[in-house]
Amino acid sequence: MTRDIILQTAMRHYATYGIRGVSMNEIANHLHISKKTLYCNFRNKEELILESVRTETAKIRKGLERHVANASCALEALLRFKQEVYQRNLCICPAFHRDLPGFPHAYGTFTEFKNQLRQRVRELLEQAIGEGMLIREQNYDLIAHVYAEDTENSAGPYELILTLLRGSCTPQGKEWIHRFQSTHPSI
Repeated sequence: MTRDIILQTAMRHYATYGIRGVSMNEIANHLHISKKTLYCNFRNKEELILESVRTETAKIRKGLERHVANASCALEALLRFKQEVYQRNLCICPAFHRDLPGFPHAYGTFTEFKNQLRQRVRELLEQAIGEGMLIREQNYDLIAHVYAEDTENSAGPYELILTLLRGSCTPQGKEWIHRFQSTHPSI
């Protein structure tokens, strides 16, 4: 049994039932392994949660950079990535995020990830300003904050970010978003 399979299974269970709603015993039983095997891979639940959070946040970071690399402009990267995160979060129960602060190392890792995400989004917003898509006179720190915080709100509307971006657009940016939405109706 590889650590990756254990991590995937644990994260799937945490996302479905919350962290406190899943015991180490349940994970072991689901994988048809002994608790001893589970504890040989992870010293305790905190370590399993920490590694699960590290694995998931690494996937999210890679997803953002994939969208940045494949996008025609910064707005496209931000919108496509936000849609991906929104779809992914529809599968995460709110209890996961409520339970996370009870596990300080994992919570710290997740908080650090959100801070890094906020910084990266701020850089992309600056890039969009340079591309002539966004006006300069706007509180982009606030938009980056909302963007990063919304990663944990599965009920949070994707439309909020779209509205904030639209309200900050130059005429060129508004036209681009209109064309983009007409060719990508799911976004």
